[in-house]
Amino acid sequence: MKVVFVIPVFNDWDSLKVLSEHIKETSIKEKWNEVELVVVNDGSTQELETTLKPFALKSTVLNLVSNQGNQRAITIGLSYINDHIVDYDYIIILDADGEDKPSDAVRLINEAKKNEMKKIVFSIRAKRNEGPFYIFFYTIYKVLFKLLTGQKINIGHFSCIPKKLLKRVLSVSGIWTHYCAALVKSKLPFATVVCDKGQRATGATNQSKNMLLFHGLASMAVYMEIIVLRFLIISLAGMLFVAICIVLVFYFKLSGLILVSNWATSVIIGLAIIFIIFLLLCFFSLSQLLNKNL
Repeated sequence: MKVVFVIPVFNDWDSLKVLSEHIKETSIKEKWNEVELVVVNDGSTQELETTLKPFALKSTVLNLVSNQGNQRAITIGLSYINDHIVDYDYIIILDADGEDKPSDAVRLINEAKKNEMKKIVFSIRAKRNEGPFYIFFYTIYKVLFKLLTGQKINIGHFSCIPKKLLKRVLSVSGIWTHYCAALVKSKLPFATVVCDKGQRATGATNQSKNMLLFHGLASMAVYMEIIVLRFLIISLAGMLFVAICIVLVFYFKLSGLILVSNWATSVIIGLAIIFIIFLLLCFFSLSQLLNKNL
């Protein structure tokens, strides 16, 4: 059995070297016939030490001219495998920092075997190492994602792709924007395995809060049509509700049921402002949908 690892990396060369040793140990223990690393250098500012064999396993380093983000880096790695590597059984996607454990890659592969290689297998984090600040905002992100898209997302890009599914994965719209969200939206069959997050191999993370925010927004961008459609429906419903309220205000005013002076004028002005907001939201949503389909 041959396993190819796709590893996007940005300056985490020392961690990747340690990770390659762990992968090698796992491959020996599991008696894998062959292991290959496809390392996607995502525009790192620190150069990899030039040695004949920088990693513990056979490796190909794809050097990107500029930083594209790990989602694009992953897809570039998958495209390289599709075009240049013929003989393999499984692809494992994992980060270079060591937090995705090679021992859990074995579990992902076993789950893929159990599903007769007909499903992609994703990891779900049971235990995280981040502090309460990260976990709090990550929870808010998951709630917003569910409200805006109607989908639940709790998987990471640490995953296993059987060979027979690679072409279908690469054909999915939006995979260059966000690997996980695009595959969930595509309805491709997938299974999950619960994995604890490991410790970084060396050093500190290069990922900033801005990068995390962009990553979350990218997942929602994959569902932009659905999100805009939901805003359109909400705005139409809001306009209808406000219009009914305005009619009721006129009714109560003319019937004299409310004796407070000038109340109707103030309420109608407020409702009119809300109506205009919903109208603008409706116009924006409709124009986005029409432009998308032109």
